[in-house]
Amino acid sequence: MKNKNNIKKIFIITTIIILLAAIATPAVFAAELDYVTDDTDESFLTETQWKTLNDKARNISEQYKCGVYIVIVDDMFDYAFDEYDEEFNDNAPDAERFAYWVYRKYDLGYGENKNCVLFCLSTADRDYDFRVWGNDAKAAFTFYGIDTMLDRHLLPLLGDDEYYKAFTKYLDKSEEYLQMASEGKPFDKDNDHEYDGIYFIIKLAVVILLPLIIAGIVCSGWKSKMKTAKTARTADNYIPENGFKLTSKEDKFLYRTTTRTKIERESSSSGGGSSSGRGGSSGRSGKY
Repeated sequence: MKNKNNIKKIFIITTIIILLAAIATPAVFAAELDYVTDDTDESFLTETQWKTLNDKARNISEQYKCGVYIVIVDDMFDYAFDEYDEEFNDNAPDAERFAYWVYRKYDLGYGENKNCVLFCLSTADRDYDFRVWGNDAKAAFTFYGIDTMLDRHLLPLLGDDEYYKAFTKYLDKSEEYLQMASEGKPFDKDNDHEYDGIYFIIKLAVVILLPLIIAGIVCSGWKSKMKTAKTARTADNYIPENGFKLTSKEDKFLYRTTTRTKIERESSSSGGGSSSGRGGSSGRSGKY
């Protein structure tokens, strides 16, 4: 009987020790990362979606010799990513430090320069970091290109929790940027066709001239129906037979002029413009 009780106690103590060790031990990924890593409990990607994205990311990476990665976790603070903190001498955002830890810990990238594009998300506080390493990768992903991809394409989708669409767009635009760079014309403001002169003129015409044309047609229709109206040279029809008597008069101020100055505030979703980061990287952190 004593032996059974002792065995039971040993089992309970062992179980408690294992549970405490599991709680105290920070989360880790597998020995090697896939091109797309969904390490969330909820699994924001289905198995089919993950495979589609992972295969596409692998093909892009192998074709352009630049690793293109996605990492999504529940909470980046579940991971002990302070391993390389001595390389961060300033108050770098936690999301940037986490991305750098992933890059270094799992030796991501291609070639001697470790060309790599890494998009990390931590869903607990909706943090993101978009990070680029390597001369060839940074040539393809300019500061303007990174900001444009985030603000115009990725953050609006992530804000609506459209993760699969956002990651698909990320891979599509990454492939486009790398292709343009391979042709000697990296994506930048001077070849962004959505903001060139012709597009601006067309947009201006659509936004301003088209409503004016429509308003003109409507007003012309109304005018054509007012054939019974005639111009009167006197106001006799509006005066009573016995005339009118002015009994009082007063001044009323109907309008006033108010001057306001707009206070610019930083968008919570943008995280500011792209800039240089630690480890020879460039990129941007923020909330989505």
